[in-house]
Amino acid sequence: MNGEIVGAPIEILLVEDSPGDVRLMVEALKEGNFWFTIAKLPVEHN
Repeated sequence: MNGEIVGAPIEILLVEDSPGDVRLMVEALKEGNFWFTIAKLPVEHN
């Protein structure tokens, strides 16, 4: 691959209760060779 991002963005809904895990997931996604949009939905435990 030549590093170009091709195609339409992938839409991701991330539901996670750990801010650290959200950061890890976003960083891992950024390393991929695709275009994405992400909506983060924080979850709180009672």
